[in-house]
Amino acid sequence: MIISPTDTPSLESPSQILASSPSLEYRFYLRNPGEVKVVADFLPALSLNNERGRRFAVSIDEAEPTIVSLSSQSGSGSDWSRSVLQKKIAGQSLHTISTAGVHTLKVWMVDPGLVLDRLVLSTSTIPHSYNGPRETSAEIDAVSVIGEEETLSVSSADRYRRIVNYGTLEVRDADLHLLGDLWNYGTVRVIGDSELNIGGNLANFGFLDLLTWSGAQSGSVSQLGNVLMREDIRVENLQVSEGDFRFEVPSYRGHFYQLYESATLQSGDWFPVGSLLAGLGQNGNPERLSYQIPTSEFQNFFKIQVD
Repeated sequence: MIISPTDTPSLESPSQILASSPSLEYRFYLRNPGEVKVVADFLPALSLNNERGRRFAVSIDEAEPTIVSLSSQSGSGSDWSRSVLQKKIAGQSLHTISTAGVHTLKVWMVDPGLVLDRLVLSTSTIPHSYNGPRETSAEIDAVSVIGEEETLSVSSADRYRRIVNYGTLEVRDADLHLLGDLWNYGTVRVIGDSELNIGGNLANFGFLDLLTWSGAQSGSVSQLGNVLMREDIRVENLQVSEGDFRFEVPSYRGHFYQLYESATLQSGDWFPVGSLLAGLGQNGNPERLSYQIPTSEFQNFFKIQVD
C-alpha cells in the first residue's frame, strides 16, 4: 500500500494526523489485556525528498496515534544495506490495551513515499525467522477458544478452523483436523499414535506434552514454551534401603504409570506389580512416584509403562 500522489504534504502532530491523514484499518482479536507490539514492514524504497523524514503512525481503537520514524538512510549506509538484503525496513511501536476482545488497528500516513508490505502484532516474544510468523485467521467467529479451566478432548470426527488454547487440549488416540493455526498458552497433550493435521502453524507458548506420542504431524511449529518428550520418561534416585530396592519416576498429569515385572524379558511374560498410578505433575513440574521392590526379587526384570 502506498500514498498517492507522492508529493502529499507531511503531517507533524497527532492532531493533524487525526484530522487529515488517510489510514488503513484492521480488526484483530485479543484474548487478554496488556501490551501489544506492532511491527510494520515497508519496502526499502529511496526517500522521495531528503528534507522530509520517513515516518508513519499507529493507533489502536480511539487512542492517539504514535508516530514512528524509520531509518533516515537512503541509498547508502549499513541500515540501508541491511534493509535491502532483508527486503524490508521495519518500524515498531508499543501499545497498552486495557480490555480483551475485538480491537481496531490503524496505520496512518505521516510522510508520503512509504510502501507498506506487512504488519505483525504480538503480545510476547516471537521466534526469529527470515520470513517472520505465518498469518493467522481473520475470521473471529471461526476461533475455538478453550478457557483456562476447560478441557477439550478431540475426536477424529471433529473439524476445527483455528484453536486458541488457554486450558487443556487433549488428543488421545485420535486425529486432530485443523484448517488453520493452533495457538497454545495452556497445555496440549498428544497421546498414542494420534495425528496432528494442522494446515497452519502450531505456536506453543505454554506446555506441549508429547511424552507418549508416536504419531505424525503436518504443519509448521513455533516453539516458545516447554515441551515434554519421550526421553523425559526416566528412573531417578535408585537406592537400596532397609532390604528394598527403591526408585522414583517423574510423573505428569494426564498420564498413567504401571510397574511391570518379568523373569524372561519375553513380550508375553510381563505382569503388573501393584496398582496403576495417575501422574500428578503439570506444566513442566513433575511430581515423583515412589516404588520399592524387595531385594529378594532382584533376579527379575522390571519396567515402567506410561500411557
